[in-house]
Amino acid sequence: MPLPWLALLVLWSLLASPARADAPPAVNLPPSVLRAPPAPDLPPGIRARLAALDYDLRRLGAQGGSRVLQGGLQLAIGAGLATAGALVKDDIARAVLLLASASAVANGTIQLTLVPDTPDLARAYLKLPATTLAEARDKIHMGARTLGELARAGRRTRIVDGTVTMAIACAYVPLVYTLARRDDPAYRFGDTAFDYVALALSGIQFATGLVGALVPSEAERRAQAYRALDARFERAAPGELAERAARSTLRLALGPDRVGLGARLSF
Repeated sequence: MPLPWLALLVLWSLLASPARADAPPAVNLPPSVLRAPPAPDLPPGIRARLAALDYDLRRLGAQGGSRVLQGGLQLAIGAGLATAGALVKDDIARAVLLLASASAVANGTIQLTLVPDTPDLARAYLKLPATTLAEARDKIHMGARTLGELARAGRRTRIVDGTVTMAIACAYVPLVYTLARRDDPAYRFGDTAFDYVALALSGIQFATGLVGALVPSEAERRAQAYRALDARFERAAPGELAERAARSTLRLALGPDRVGLGARLSF
């Protein structure tokens, strides 16, 4: 394999990386977060849930970028590589360029279709008030739903992204081998050291895709940590988040000189 082909292979290897790029999160909440209640008159379990959701969604929102910008950039790169592949005359170079194009287009499509607008979802939650118990309950329910949606989206993204990466990595060596054999029937894999370099890079990309498909995203890990926190406080104070129906007490007073009817509502 000539040196230009190796350079193209390295380019493809870089572009074939998964779209998800999470930093390892610290899912264990710092004590300082739990000691910063949004409203001092709320029950401890409500305050802890709000603090956890605020912390998680702030972190996720700060790490999320513009999926439209990132996805559009990947699609533009894919179009450029496809154009370059159509212009070159060497079959193997064209194959590497088209594989790199397919990888970039796949990453761009995943960004535009599967990756949620994390900053917008986080801002929608964080701007909700939590000054009363009813508002705090509503905010907790919305935050838990938002965190769950981000976790489900992260799971879909990692599975699809990792699968596509592994498929493209597996396609390189058979494709290049077939093209090389067509040009030179005497060619055997391993005739040059570049064959093993290509195989190694393909193996690295396959391993990257496999890890990306199997390792939970940060949103998934944070959602799991929040569910554990919620279950702990639910065991300590069952029904704390449930909306309590209005209880009414009807009192009828009868006497020789009056008839009274009173009602008392408690929430």
